[in-house]
Amino acid sequence: MVRLLYRALEINLYPRETGRDASAAKVLQLLVGLRPIYAQAAQRGKQTEHLCAAICNMSSIFGEAEMDMLMLGSPQALQLVDLQLQCSRHPNQNIVLQSLEFWHVLQDRPVLKRHPQLRETVFVHLLNTLVGQMAYPKNFSSWERNTGDQDRDGFNRFRDIIWETLQIIQSLLKAKFLSLMLAGLKATGRPLVACVWGWHLLFSFTFELYI
Repeated sequence: MVRLLYRALEINLYPRETGRDASAAKVLQLLVGLRPIYAQAAQRGKQTEHLCAAICNMSSIFGEAEMDMLMLGSPQALQLVDLQLQCSRHPNQNIVLQSLEFWHVLQDRPVLKRHPQLRETVFVHLLNTLVGQMAYPKNFSSWERNTGDQDRDGFNRFRDIIWETLQIIQSLLKAKFLSLMLAGLKATGRPLVACVWGWHLLFSFTFELYI
């Protein structure tokens, strides 16, 4: 099924041909049907990360190409958006990064033309998810003592990319963003880190207003 969906998504998407909407609806139905498979694979950890990555990649490609349809918020469209949130929560950073362009494309669409759940609500969930992804690994004390797969440079690059998505979320949530961000940082159990990041955020967004 994964290979068949890949082939379907590789078809030249433009110009939009007659029957494209019906074909897109069928692909959407197939992708939504992969949600339980993704959930089971995510629970099994590293041994099924390749399957999670494949599903995330297909969902993202389809979502970016068919965002005008998805933003109307049909039940299946909202299920696909939920699948993208699950991808953004995955512990594998590569899968998280695969999911981010979908959110950029969604935020490019006019807010008032989107389904109500695809305005602020979904981006608040995404904000909370990405704050958790930016937290240091569990039981982390220093990079010198870190025994996991993550290294300092890779973690910082990951944070930088997430930071770009957070800036997009901030443009939507505006004044709500800082309070939600700080609440999420405090929930990580590292108050000093929350304080430092809070000042960093405040300085960054204030600076951007005046340049």
